[in-house]
Amino acid sequence: MGKSTAVVLVLMFASTAGLSLAPDACAEPTPNSLFQMQKSNRARPWLHIATDSGTITRRVKLVDRSGLYDLSSPDGATWPGPLLWGDIRRIDEVITRRKQMRMVGAVVVGLAAAGLGNALGAPDGNGGQYAAIGASLGMRVGGTIGGQLGGRHQTSERPWYVVQSPSPTDSAAAGGQSSDAILRACGRIDRNRLLRVRSRLGTFEGYAGTSGPEGLENLKARHSRLGDSPAPTMIHWDAIDLVEVRGGSSLRGAVGGGVALGLIGALLGLAAVSVAGSDVSAGEAAGGGFLYVAPVGFVLGGLGGMAARRWVVLYQRP
Repeated sequence: MGKSTAVVLVLMFASTAGLSLAPDACAEPTPNSLFQMQKSNRARPWLHIATDSGTITRRVKLVDRSGLYDLSSPDGATWPGPLLWGDIRRIDEVITRRKQMRMVGAVVVGLAAAGLGNALGAPDGNGGQYAAIGASLGMRVGGTIGGQLGGRHQTSERPWYVVQSPSPTDSAAAGGQSSDAILRACGRIDRNRLLRVRSRLGTFEGYAGTSGPEGLENLKARHSRLGDSPAPTMIHWDAIDLVEVRGGSSLRGAVGGGVALGLIGALLGLAAVSVAGSDVSAGEAAGGGFLYVAPVGFVLGGLGGMAARRWVVLYQRP
């Protein structure tokens, strides 16, 4: 019996027997922490889950108030759970290079496959069509391979949950609002997204590590200067008047620029074929022109979108 299997059996026994591994600890996460974990778990990252019996690495399908459900291990084994909060001491997200390597793999292999397709199809006048097919297939294959390679390289850990001792103020937390507008705003707030919050405490500009139905917490000011007042521990929703995010349209700008210049390239391709009297079909000429010019528009549009950043209202008190 492997060590991982033994740990799972111990956890199953502890969960079914209703054992309390730390009766003096506040095991159940706060509504804010639970909401943040559910939001972060949408991407199904690998987690290091520490218990009194050891630390295991798992993916989790469901996180709720009672615990973790549908756990899967790196070797493919699954366990429906639950792994109760009373058995969990700490949860950390495993940060890898999966996302970055997926993008690099998609771009590199996609461009290489597009060039190969163009070279293979050019003698028969099908360069544009073959390039489009090669780019599509290459991006999928390259993204998959790059993601798998990047997922093997752990760079750091991001804490999700640490069991804490109960505090007299836990039951007196303010901010009971949980309207649909608040929950929608929480779903769009990311720990790396710049915020500007106007509240009774003043104006805060920076980042929120945790956002949930109770409020914004784990706040980090954008610019911290000597003599500035420290950021508040939490800003409850009942004190918040307005939340704005630094809106950038780099992705939309890139897509718009790519499509716009791609269409211009397609028209130029049609015009070139018409003037030259070539036997290349109109579809091939338009496709080739689009593929050759669209990447330039993608880059220029993305840069323009990044430069045109502005504050966008995310939540405003009714």
